[in-house]
Amino acid sequence: MWTRVCCLQNQGLVLLNESSQLCSKFLEFIKAGQISVAKQETEVTKYSLDGHFVVESEMKVQGLRRGVENLTRSLQTISVLLHDKSNLAASIYQSKCTDVNGVMQSNPPMSEDVMKYELKAETLLTSLLREKLCSKEQEVEQLQAELSTAVRGADILQCEVQTAMDNLSFVTHKSKDLELQMLKKDENLNRLQSDLQDSTKELTVIRAILPKISAERDLMWEEVKQYSEKNMLLNSENNMLRKKLDAQDEEILLKDGQITILKDTIGNQSFDLLASPDHTREFCL
Repeated sequence: MWTRVCCLQNQGLVLLNESSQLCSKFLEFIKAGQISVAKQETEVTKYSLDGHFVVESEMKVQGLRRGVENLTRSLQTISVLLHDKSNLAASIYQSKCTDVNGVMQSNPPMSEDVMKYELKAETLLTSLLREKLCSKEQEVEQLQAELSTAVRGADILQCEVQTAMDNLSFVTHKSKDLELQMLKKDENLNRLQSDLQDSTKELTVIRAILPKISAERDLMWEEVKQYSEKNMLLNSENNMLRKKLDAQDEEILLKDGQITILKDTIGNQSFDLLASPDHTREFCL
Protein backbone atom coordinates (compact mmCIF):
# COMPACT_ATOMS: atom_id res chain seq x y z
CA MET A 1 0.00 0.00 0.00
CA TRP A 2 2.82 2.36 0.90
CA THR A 3 4.57 1.50 -2.37
CA ARG A 4 1.42 2.26 -4.36
CA VAL A 5 0.94 5.59 -2.62
CA CYS A 6 4.57 6.51 -3.31
CA CYS A 7 4.12 5.49 -6.96
CA LEU A 8 1.03 7.66 -7.23
CA GLN A 9 2.87 10.58 -5.65
CA ASN A 10 5.94 10.17 -7.83
CA GLN A 11 4.41 9.27 -11.20
CA GLY A 12 0.64 9.85 -11.16
CA LEU A 13 0.80 13.39 -9.81
CA VAL A 14 3.58 14.27 -12.25
CA LEU A 15 1.49 13.00 -15.17
CA LEU A 16 -1.59 14.84 -13.94
CA ASN A 17 0.36 18.09 -13.48
CA GLU A 18 1.86 17.78 -16.94
CA SER A 19 -1.54 17.07 -18.48
CA SER A 20 -3.11 20.07 -16.71
CA GLN A 21 -0.24 22.32 -17.81
CA LEU A 22 -0.56 21.02 -21.38
CA CYS A 23 -4.30 21.69 -21.33
CA SER A 24 -3.68 25.21 -20.02
CA LYS A 25 -1.12 25.94 -22.75
CA PHE A 26 -3.42 24.51 -25.41
CA LEU A 27 -6.31 26.66 -24.14
CA GLU A 28 -4.11 29.77 -24.16
CA PHE A 29 -3.07 28.92 -27.72
CA ILE A 30 -6.74 28.64 -28.75
CA LYS A 31 -7.50 32.00 -27.11
CA ALA A 32 -4.57 33.64 -28.89
CA GLY A 33 -5.77 32.19 -32.20
CA GLN A 34 -9.28 33.50 -31.60
CA ILE A 35 -7.97 36.99 -30.77
CA SER A 36 -5.85 37.12 -33.94
CA VAL A 37 -8.79 35.93 -36.06
CA ALA A 38 -11.10 38.45 -34.39
CA LYS A 39 -8.65 41.26 -35.20
CA GLN A 40 -8.58 40.27 -38.86
CA GLU A 41 -12.34 40.00 -39.23
CA THR A 42 -14.38 43.16 -39.89
CA GLU A 43 -17.49 41.98 -38.07
CA VAL A 44 -17.13 40.01 -34.83
CA THR A 45 -20.14 38.72 -32.92
CA LYS A 46 -20.15 39.03 -29.15
CA TYR A 47 -21.35 35.50 -28.52
CA SER A 48 -20.42 32.40 -30.48
CA LEU A 49 -20.17 28.66 -30.14
CA ASP A 50 -16.36 28.91 -30.07
CA GLY A 51 -16.58 31.27 -27.09
CA HIS A 52 -18.83 28.79 -25.28
CA PHE A 53 -16.34 26.00 -25.99
CA VAL A 54 -13.47 28.12 -24.65
CA VAL A 55 -15.35 29.03 -21.47
CA GLU A 56 -16.37 25.42 -20.87
CA SER A 57 -12.84 24.16 -21.52
CA GLU A 58 -11.40 26.75 -19.16
CA MET A 59 -13.75 25.67 -16.39
CA LYS A 60 -12.84 22.03 -16.98
CA VAL A 61 -9.14 22.85 -16.83
CA GLN A 62 -9.65 24.70 -13.55
CA GLY A 63 -11.62 21.72 -12.23
CA LEU A 64 -8.78 19.44 -13.30
CA ARG A 65 -6.30 21.61 -11.41
CA ARG A 66 -8.43 21.55 -8.29
CA GLY A 67 -8.79 17.80 -8.60
CA VAL A 68 -5.04 17.38 -8.88
CA GLU A 69 -4.56 19.56 -5.79
CA ASN A 70 -7.18 17.55 -3.86
CA LEU A 71 -5.58 14.30 -4.95
CA THR A 72 -2.17 15.58 -3.85
CA ARG A 73 -3.46 16.51 -0.41
CA SER A 74 -5.30 13.20 -0.11
CA LEU A 75 -2.19 11.23 -1.03
CA GLN A 76 -0.13 13.22 1.45
CA THR A 77 -2.70 12.57 4.19
CA ILE A 78 -2.83 8.87 3.31
CA SER A 79 0.97 8.63 3.30
CA VAL A 80 1.14 10.33 6.72
CA LEU A 81 -1.60 8.04 8.01
CA LEU A 82 0.17 4.93 6.71
CA HIS A 83 3.45 6.10 8.20
CA ASP A 84 1.87 6.73 11.60
CA LYS A 85 0.00 3.44 11.38
CA SER A 86 3.19 1.55 10.68
CA ASN A 87 4.90 3.34 13.56
CA LEU A 88 1.93 2.48 15.81
CA ALA A 89 2.05 -1.18 14.77
CA ALA A 90 5.76 -1.30 15.39
CA SER A 91 5.39 0.30 18.82
CA ILE A 92 2.63 -2.14 19.81
CA TYR A 93 4.70 -5.04 18.60
CA GLN A 94 7.68 -3.81 20.57
CA SER A 95 5.52 -3.31 23.70
CA LYS A 96 4.38 -6.93 23.56
CA CYS A 97 7.85 -8.35 23.21
CA THR A 98 10.57 -8.47 25.73
CA ASP A 99 13.62 -6.39 25.41
CA VAL A 100 17.03 -7.76 24.74
CA ASN A 101 17.85 -8.18 28.47
CA GLY A 102 14.64 -10.18 29.13
CA VAL A 103 13.01 -7.47 31.21
CA MET A 104 9.27 -7.15 30.74
CA GLN A 105 7.73 -3.68 30.41
CA SER A 106 5.04 -2.75 32.83
CA ASN A 107 1.40 -2.67 31.76
CA PRO A 108 0.51 0.96 32.64
CA PRO A 109 3.08 2.50 30.24
CA MET A 110 1.91 0.10 27.53
CA SER A 111 -1.69 1.13 28.01
CA GLU A 112 -0.70 4.79 27.99
CA ASP A 113 1.26 4.37 24.74
CA VAL A 114 -1.62 2.44 23.19
CA MET A 115 -4.06 5.16 24.13
CA LYS A 116 -1.66 7.79 22.83
CA TYR A 117 -1.32 6.03 19.49
CA GLU A 118 -5.04 5.36 19.31
CA LEU A 119 -5.68 9.06 19.97
CA LYS A 120 -3.19 9.96 17.28
CA ALA A 121 -4.87 7.49 14.93
CA GLU A 122 -8.24 9.05 15.69
CA THR A 123 -6.71 12.46 15.03
CA LEU A 124 -5.36 11.28 11.70
CA LEU A 125 -8.71 9.71 10.85
CA THR A 126 -10.43 12.95 11.77
CA SER A 127 -8.02 14.91 9.58
CA LEU A 128 -8.64 12.39 6.80
CA LEU A 129 -12.40 12.79 7.17
CA ARG A 130 -11.94 16.56 7.27
CA GLU A 131 -9.89 16.29 4.11
CA LYS A 132 -12.66 14.25 2.51
CA LEU A 133 -15.18 16.84 3.64
CA CYS A 134 -13.08 19.60 2.12
CA SER A 135 -12.79 17.53 -1.04
CA LYS A 136 -16.56 17.11 -1.16
CA GLU A 137 -17.01 20.84 -0.62
CA GLN A 138 -14.63 21.54 -3.45
CA GLU A 139 -16.53 19.05 -5.59
CA VAL A 140 -19.73 20.93 -4.74
CA GLU A 141 -18.03 24.20 -5.66
CA GLN A 142 -16.84 22.62 -8.87
CA LEU A 143 -20.36 21.42 -9.61
CA GLN A 144 -21.68 24.92 -8.91
CA ALA A 145 -19.03 26.38 -11.22
CA GLU A 146 -19.97 23.85 -13.88
CA LEU A 147 -23.63 24.72 -13.34
CA SER A 148 -22.87 28.43 -13.75
CA THR A 149 -20.82 27.56 -16.84
CA ALA A 150 -23.75 25.56 -18.19
CA VAL A 151 -26.11 28.47 -17.49
CA ARG A 152 -23.71 30.86 -19.17
CA GLY A 153 -23.38 28.45 -22.08
CA ALA A 154 -27.17 28.31 -22.33
CA ASP A 155 -27.29 32.12 -22.40
CA ILE A 156 -24.59 32.16 -25.05
CA LEU A 157 -26.48 29.57 -27.09
CA GLN A 158 -29.68 31.56 -26.70
CA CYS A 159 -27.90 34.70 -27.87
CA GLU A 160 -26.39 32.72 -30.72
CA VAL A 161 -29.81 31.36 -31.69
CA GLN A 162 -31.24 34.88 -31.57
CA THR A 163 -28.36 36.12 -33.70
CA ALA A 164 -28.93 33.26 -36.12
CA MET A 165 -32.65 34.10 -36.28
CA ASP A 166 -31.83 37.76 -36.94
CA ASN A 167 -29.36 36.74 -39.63
CA LEU A 168 -31.95 34.40 -41.10
CA SER A 169 -34.58 37.16 -41.21
CA PHE A 170 -32.02 39.51 -42.76
CA VAL A 171 -31.05 36.89 -45.34
CA THR A 172 -34.75 36.21 -46.05
CA HIS A 173 -35.41 39.92 -46.58
CA LYS A 174 -32.30 40.14 -48.72
CA SER A 175 -33.40 37.14 -50.78
CA LYS A 176 -36.82 38.73 -51.35
CA ASP A 177 -35.15 41.92 -52.51
CA LEU A 178 -32.95 39.88 -54.81
CA GLU A 179 -36.01 38.06 -56.16
CA LEU A 180 -37.70 41.39 -56.89
CA GLN A 181 -34.55 42.63 -58.59
CA MET A 182 -34.38 39.42 -60.62
CA LEU A 183 -38.02 39.87 -61.66
CA LYS A 184 -37.30 43.45 -62.72
CA LYS A 185 -34.24 42.29 -64.60
CA ASP A 186 -36.31 39.57 -66.30
CA GLU A 187 -38.90 42.17 -67.31
CA ASN A 188 -36.18 44.45 -68.65
CA LEU A 189 -34.63 41.51 -70.47
CA ASN A 190 -37.96 40.56 -72.03
CA ARG A 191 -38.55 44.17 -73.07
CA LEU A 192 -35.07 44.35 -74.56
CA GLN A 193 -35.65 41.08 -76.39
CA SER A 194 -38.94 42.38 -77.83
CA ASP A 195 -37.22 45.63 -78.83
CA LEU A 196 -34.46 43.59 -80.42
CA GLN A 197 -36.99 41.56 -82.37
CA ASP A 198 -38.76 44.73 -83.55
CA SER A 199 -35.42 46.27 -84.50
CA THR A 200 -34.50 43.08 -86.38
CA LYS A 201 -37.78 43.22 -88.31
CA GLU A 202 -37.29 46.89 -89.12
CA LEU A 203 -33.71 46.15 -90.21
CA THR A 204 -34.96 43.36 -92.46
CA VAL A 205 -37.53 45.68 -94.04
CA ILE A 206 -34.91 48.40 -94.46
CA ARG A 207 -32.53 45.92 -96.06
CA ALA A 208 -35.29 44.90 -98.45
CA ILE A 209 -36.09 48.54 -99.30
CA LEU A 210 -32.46 49.62 -99.49
CA PRO A 211 -31.83 48.37 -103.09
CA LYS A 212 -34.91 50.26 -104.32
CA ILE A 213 -33.80 53.38 -102.51
CA SER A 214 -30.30 52.99 -103.96
CA ALA A 215 -31.75 52.62 -107.48
CA GLU A 216 -33.97 55.66 -106.95
CA ARG A 217 -30.98 57.58 -105.60
CA ASP A 218 -28.94 56.67 -108.70
CA LEU A 219 -31.85 57.66 -110.96
CA MET A 220 -32.27 60.94 -109.15
CA TRP A 221 -28.52 61.51 -109.38
CA GLU A 222 -28.69 60.99 -113.15
CA GLU A 223 -31.63 63.38 -113.33
CA VAL A 224 -29.68 65.91 -111.29
CA LYS A 225 -26.78 65.57 -113.74
CA GLN A 226 -29.15 66.07 -116.69
CA TYR A 227 -30.73 69.07 -115.01
CA SER A 228 -27.29 70.47 -114.34
CA GLU A 229 -26.36 70.11 -117.98
CA LYS A 230 -29.66 71.73 -119.02
CA ASN A 231 -29.04 74.49 -116.53
CA MET A 232 -25.60 75.09 -118.05
CA LEU A 233 -27.14 75.24 -121.52
CA LEU A 234 -29.83 77.61 -120.30
CA ASN A 235 -27.20 79.78 -118.67
CA SER A 236 -25.21 79.92 -121.90
CA GLU A 237 -28.36 80.74 -123.87
CA ASN A 238 -29.23 83.38 -121.29
CA ASN A 239 -25.79 84.92 -121.70
CA MET A 240 -26.19 84.96 -125.49
CA LEU A 241 -29.61 86.56 -125.17
CA ARG A 242 -28.18 89.14 -122.82
CA LYS A 243 -25.46 89.90 -125.33
CA LYS A 244 -28.10 90.24 -128.08
CA LEU A 245 -30.16 92.50 -125.86
CA ASP A 246 -27.10 94.60 -125.18
CA ALA A 247 -26.46 94.85 -128.95
CA GLN A 248 -30.07 95.76 -129.60
CA ASP A 249 -29.92 98.33 -126.83
CA GLU A 250 -26.85 99.81 -128.47
CA GLU A 251 -28.65 99.86 -131.86
CA ILE A 252 -31.70 101.44 -130.23
CA LEU A 253 -29.52 104.08 -128.67
CA LEU A 254 -27.86 104.65 -132.04
CA LYS A 255 -31.23 104.92 -133.74
CA ASP A 256 -32.41 107.28 -131.03
CA GLY A 257 -29.35 109.41 -131.61
CA GLN A 258 -29.96 109.47 -135.32
CA ILE A 259 -33.60 110.34 -134.81
CA THR A 260 -32.63 113.11 -132.46
CA ILE A 261 -30.16 114.43 -135.02
CA LEU A 262 -32.83 114.28 -137.72
CA LYS A 263 -35.26 116.09 -135.48
CA ASP A 264 -32.73 118.79 -134.85
CA THR A 265 -31.97 119.09 -138.57
CA ILE A 266 -35.63 119.30 -139.42
CA GLY A 267 -36.16 121.95 -136.83
CA ASN A 268 -33.34 124.11 -138.12
CA GLN A 269 -34.33 123.93 -141.82
CA SER A 270 -37.71 125.00 -143.11
CA PHE A 271 -39.48 122.75 -145.49
CA ASP A 272 -39.74 124.38 -148.96
CA LEU A 273 -41.97 122.62 -151.37
CA LEU A 274 -40.69 124.72 -154.16
CA ALA A 275 -37.12 124.09 -153.43
CA SER A 276 -34.81 122.71 -155.91
CA PRO A 277 -34.18 119.06 -156.30
CA ASP A 278 -30.80 119.52 -154.77
CA HIS A 279 -32.32 120.61 -151.55
CA THR A 280 -34.79 117.77 -151.76
CA ARG A 281 -31.97 115.34 -152.28
CA GLU A 282 -30.10 116.72 -149.32
CA PHE A 283 -33.19 116.35 -147.20
CA CYS A 284 -33.55 112.78 -148.20
CA LEU A 285 -29.99 112.18 -147.37
